[in-house]
Amino acid sequence: MDSLRHLVELRHRGELLRTLVLRDRPLDLGSAPSCDVVIPDAELRPRAALLEPGALHVSLRRVRSDGRLSSARVLSTRPVSLGFGYQLRLRVAEAEPQCLDDACTDSVPVPELRSQSLVLWIGKGPERVRRRVGARPISVGSAEDNDLVLRDRAVSRHHCRFEPLAGGCLVRDLESRNGTWLAGLRVGVARVPVGSRLRLGRTEVCLEAETIEPAAERMVARSSVMIGTLAEARRFAQLEWPVLIHGETGSGKEGLARLIHAAGRGGPLVVANAGGLPDQLLESELFGHERGAFTGAERVHKGFFERASGGTLFLDEVGELSLRSQAQLLRVLETWHVCRVGGETEIPVDVRLVCATHRDLRALVEAGSFRMDLYYRIARLVLEVPPLRTRSKDVVALAEHFLEQLRPELGPRRLGRDVVPLLLHHGWPGNVRELRNLIERLTILHPGVEIGAQHLPPEFARPVDAAAPVELPGRLAAAERDLVLEALARTRGRKGLAAQTLGISRHALKRRLKRLRLV
Repeated sequence: MDSLRHLVELRHRGELLRTLVLRDRPLDLGSAPSCDVVIPDAELRPRAALLEPGALHVSLRRVRSDGRLSSARVLSTRPVSLGFGYQLRLRVAEAEPQCLDDACTDSVPVPELRSQSLVLWIGKGPERVRRRVGARPISVGSAEDNDLVLRDRAVSRHHCRFEPLAGGCLVRDLESRNGTWLAGLRVGVARVPVGSRLRLGRTEVCLEAETIEPAAERMVARSSVMIGTLAEARRFAQLEWPVLIHGETGSGKEGLARLIHAAGRGGPLVVANAGGLPDQLLESELFGHERGAFTGAERVHKGFFERASGGTLFLDEVGELSLRSQAQLLRVLETWHVCRVGGETEIPVDVRLVCATHRDLRALVEAGSFRMDLYYRIARLVLEVPPLRTRSKDVVALAEHFLEQLRPELGPRRLGRDVVPLLLHHGWPGNVRELRNLIERLTILHPGVEIGAQHLPPEFARPVDAAAPVELPGRLAAAERDLVLEALARTRGRKGLAAQTLGISRHALKRRLKRLRLV
């Protein structure tokens, strides 16, 4: 077999970063700019591994800390770890894919490092402030003109500055009174990798990697349940099968559809809403119409399927389709041909179909209002979007993401410390859409830099002391009880996994169990 057909997949925590085409020369991988394949991660060695193509195999050699090579290991279709979440896997193709570039000296896009956030923990509990380390340095201190203001008397007015670097930050102490401490040592200038903790006065600062997807609508996730959903969406994007996204209104279904499209086949993305359109108009919009097909049809109109050919069609609110429209959609999915209204020619289409709904389609199938054969066509892959109330870690991250989006137009804004507990205790019936609307309204109505608790609408009730039992209204308490019981049932009573599913800590779950009298 020719060595041109040897393909090596580079993955990070299961996500495909790049497929390398091996020719007749070795390739080295690492974080150094001189490597053939550069991985911009400071955790990796400058030269981490060497790939040597043979006639019928590919050898992998690790590069030790002293620069020497380990013994050769034959790479197989089973993944081989490089450490820090990176894996290599051999994939053998019948012919060299035309869509792949040769491995060359450029950088591998690492999604986890596309954006970093500086997270400040204030004491214990949910109160925290997060500032993203972007293209410019972040100044930290007790003075109001800092990018990150610390209410700590042990922190100097201008304490230190964080400067972005690949895989972490450079912290520079600004001759502070009590110093900047990293790993128990006082530092003047130091490289801070992702995951490090520093002490400024009596305040601890942790640099974490924030998951931000490079889709048209960027998906921000901090909770484990949403990070798992995004990882599942990226896996689905590698397949050509239809995907059904189920979730509450405003929870981010369209954003996930855009992520699947961006991480998948590419091509055009066409967004269609199936709700609220009569059958005749929906048929024309989906499949197109010929000139003169009906009154007002003065020209040929291409439908959503034709416009999305070679790309992705996102069909929102698919549960609102009538039985007649369902039959027409099923016919297209069986033949992958459309016929325009008033036309006779079958037009082939090549479409990746992604559907979304907030309704329970299985219940609609049992009720006879949704076709079973159509359900199994569109639900080959199912993606559940968790509501915002079950992923409290995402609330502040999303709020700051929306503030950052509004910054060029309306100027800088930040959340006050008294706002964070109120946001975390809100039920968010409108999910992410409600949070976005709230941030936009607050930013426009209150021109000050800091958004305080007094600016929030009346429905954001001030929570009582966390040490005291919280009495929730009857319906909200019942909903919380149902969510906790469902999580425990799914994880067979394992509290750690149940807490991870709910997006809270194990201790927070124990407190809820005690308050809800479930223990």
